[in-house]
Amino acid sequence: HRFRVKGDKYSQKSGAYCVHTDGWPAGWCQNWRGGESVLWSFTTDNEEKYRDYFSSPEFLKALELSKQHQAQLKAEREEKQRDAITEALEIYTSLPSADKAEQHPYLLKKQIYSYGLKIDRDNERLAVPIQDIDGKIVNIQWINADGSKWFLPFAPVSCNFFSIALDNIDDSEEKKKTPILIGEGIATMSTLYELTGQPCVAAMNCGNLKKVAEAIRKKYPANPIIIMADNDHKKTPNAGKTAAEEANRELKLDGIVMPDFADDEDGTDWNDFFVLHNCDEELCLKAIREKFNQLPLFNKKLKYKAMAERFGFMDAEYVDTFCNPMPGENFLIEDWIPTQSIMMMFAPSGSGKGFVAVDLAYAIATPEINNWHGKKVLQHGPVVYLAGEGQKGMRKRCCGFKNYKELDDKASQLAIIKEAIPINEPNPDLGVNKLIANIGTLYPEPALIIIDTTNRYMFGDENKTPDATSFIQSVTMLMQEFKCSVLIVHHTGLSLDTQGRARGSSVFKAAMDMEFRISKSGMFITLEMTKSKDSDIQRPLVFEMVEVDAPGFFKYGGVQDTTCVLKHNDEIANTISNEKNQESEKISKSERFARDTYRDAAVEFGKIIQDANSARSVVAVDVDKWREVFYRSSAADNANTLKSQFKRARTILLEEKKILFKQIVDGVEYYCLRSNETEYEKTIFSSIQSKRR
Repeated sequence: HRFRVKGDKYSQKSGAYCVHTDGWPAGWCQNWRGGESVLWSFTTDNEEKYRDYFSSPEFLKALELSKQHQAQLKAEREEKQRDAITEALEIYTSLPSADKAEQHPYLLKKQIYSYGLKIDRDNERLAVPIQDIDGKIVNIQWINADGSKWFLPFAPVSCNFFSIALDNIDDSEEKKKTPILIGEGIATMSTLYELTGQPCVAAMNCGNLKKVAEAIRKKYPANPIIIMADNDHKKTPNAGKTAAEEANRELKLDGIVMPDFADDEDGTDWNDFFVLHNCDEELCLKAIREKFNQLPLFNKKLKYKAMAERFGFMDAEYVDTFCNPMPGENFLIEDWIPTQSIMMMFAPSGSGKGFVAVDLAYAIATPEINNWHGKKVLQHGPVVYLAGEGQKGMRKRCCGFKNYKELDDKASQLAIIKEAIPINEPNPDLGVNKLIANIGTLYPEPALIIIDTTNRYMFGDENKTPDATSFIQSVTMLMQEFKCSVLIVHHTGLSLDTQGRARGSSVFKAAMDMEFRISKSGMFITLEMTKSKDSDIQRPLVFEMVEVDAPGFFKYGGVQDTTCVLKHNDEIANTISNEKNQESEKISKSERFARDTYRDAAVEFGKIIQDANSARSVVAVDVDKWREVFYRSSAADNANTLKSQFKRARTILLEEKKILFKQIVDGVEYYCLRSNETEYEKTIFSSIQSKRR
């Protein structure tokens, strides 16, 4: 039975109850305007005489009759529903469209256009098409001139809705990003469509919000869904807000946007807000956008915070607290640090790479620093430093640098993540996704991310191509997510021959936009650019390590502790540059690249075979494997260029320098070392022998 409740107008009956008096008394009562529902059933608790009633013949007979009766009622309801659906489609098809010229009182009062509405001119009422998730019309809501509304009897409402522009969404990637707005009434959603242009869905009442949102989510899983909730601010409970919060929480939607009203205003929805503000589109759209900006979907920092809550927060802090003692253009820095690039800085342990990394970080993160050792700082921006090791030493460096430059605590936008995680962890939620979320909570738009060191943030073996590739892919995700540069700090190998290159797979060098080598002699550190994909190689920079106080840090006995900062030394830089020019006369860049790629291929794929002519043991590399390593290490991306470069490399080592000779074994072309006498040859031979052992 239906009955009137508080707030009903005209012939509305928003209350309903049902009581079963046969067999076992039970029932329910519901206020469809948003009040609480009541479920009731007779209970046998503490009633000894009813304990055995459930198993009595009388009850079992009543239960069987009840099941038969329920089945009959269900069949009758389904038949009436089918007839009502057919009637709804016939009525809607037969009526003319309600265009703006109709000037229907409801459209005028709500100041909305007609989107798919029809009109019954004889009875002066609007027909609102109610559709299911597949777009089939299953019901009609009638709206009288006085605003009273009702549905066709027996036609379904639950899970069904009125929509505008929902059928514009297709499988294209652009359309999958389109937000879908869901609210209660057609006036609300018509106004929102007019203001935002986004697909809009009217669930017809707050009790249907969650069901409609669930159906929309299943059909459009990639699209964001926002509940444009009614604000029943003068009622307790606030039914519109409660229903929206339940749908958003249980279905994990993308947020709730609800209008704000003064205590003396009678409005509840976005159409009321629009009308109350004299249909000022600019004002209303500004209010909606301000609400949107409070959602993670449209606010990057909120987005990353939500992700971090999901993946877990990492141990991180801003540099102003990190330093406390423990109880536009293509370049960020002129010619040296490009924007949106992946770079690597490598050096043997103890060569001062940490001093250079901190020095770079402060230069970019501190607006007061406009010159970096003779080079202009072209763009400043936040820097996130992943300090997976050596945090005590780094803390002293930061304090010493800040004191030396006389910087205020808040002068630098520099944050340090102190926890090391493998960013290429097979489960990205434990690796790169977690890191992205945490960086975003510190600075949503960093200019530079420094990873110190590769070993602390890499999953797998740096010598294995698949592991190195997955690490570079994760680093690339960081760069693309934040549109920033990433500097990787890495080590060289232990042997003398490997001091001039980063250790591990040649994938690292191939992936770098820029590469830097650091070496140290006494109190001097040399920073040499060994690769620059898109700009000229720069002359090496030489820094003198100047000892300074580290405020707040003391040695045993209360003696002031010290650290070092870098000071550019141009005189020594000229000397080193001249030495490099002399070296380049002895060995060309092409020969060095040919040697390096042959060595990498030999270490990764080479084997030791017997020379057919001398019967001695020699290192042999399959020509296809050498070509593979050469191609992936080269900065060239043109197939013909790569082919020409590799042919030239073979000629240099085979004919000009006579380092290699060719030998065919079982139909396979191998390139072998002529001797094992030079340091270059000895290193390759010993590496393969170690691998075999």
